Amino acid sequence: APVAPADTSLSLRLNIPAFRLDLLEDTSVTKSWRVAVGMREFPTPTGDFEIATIVWNPWWLPPDADWAKDDTLTPPGPGNPVGKVKLHVNRLVFLHGTPETRSIGTAASHACVRLLNSNAIALARLLQDRDGSAPEKASMARLLSSWRVTDTVRLRVPVRVHIVYELAEVRRRALY
Repeated sequence: APVAPADTSLSLRLNIPAFRLDLLEDTSVTKSWRVAVGMREFPTPTGDFEIATIVWNPWWLPPDADWAKDDTLTPPGPGNPVGKVKLHVNRLVFLHGTPETRSIGTAASHACVRLLNSNAIALARLLQDRDGSAPEKASMARLLSSWRVTDTVRLRVPVRVHIVYELAEVRRRALY
């Protein structure tokens, strides 16, 4: 089957104090998700980044940091802190699912951006599908139905991620 051309019109924009991740197509917001962001002591970094790697059923490796010194390697599964899928923003910061659904809409993480697992899955699938790098249907079904297989998808064209800290926004010609 022919491979669809990668979509370079997609980008993501996270406004930290709004706890909102927007999907933009060209310059229009087409989807938004409520998220959790980094705590004051472990802020989510601002700036321009790219997502080029998506990991399904990821293992969680505690970072070399004081806050994680008593944590251990966690295999994929419903209790894994990064949920069903993680999208690499930089070496230590990810957009990822979470079993901690009550944290959404708060500053609760150690710099990462948490989404409900269903929203993280939807975002990862959308980026893969639009990029033309999605696993075959049977492989994708296996990744979604089981926690046993960890798989890494590399996007052919990285997706731009713009992370800002804006206390006020203009949306639809109104100040928020």
